[in-house]
Amino acid sequence: MEIRIRYCFIVLFIIPFFIGTMTGLGTAALGIGLPVLLPIIIQGEANLYYAMLVFTGSFAGAMISPMHLCLVVTKNYLKADMGKIYKMLILPLIIITLSALILVIVRT
Repeated sequence: MEIRIRYCFIVLFIIPFFIGTMTGLGTAALGIGLPVLLPIIIQGEANLYYAMLVFTGSFAGAMISPMHLCLVVTKNYLKADMGKIYKMLILPLIIITLSALILVIVRT
């Protein structure tokens, strides 16, 4: 059972993260990934911590995506350097992701 739970965390985060990275939209990642991941989230009773991990993956993927509209507008309109933007984004996204992962591990 313990091995299934560890892989479950990876799947719950990675699928929405990649969809969010490809689309640049957190809502698209949730709309596509959530129906696929719903059997893992709802096992008898809905586990909202698992749902939070799915949301965190979609948010992090959308924020880091070069397809994200806010990132494109910032780069073009303000003539910002993409390297500097990603340097500013990476630490908060790591903190958010680790916080969600620790919360899921502690609470489940």
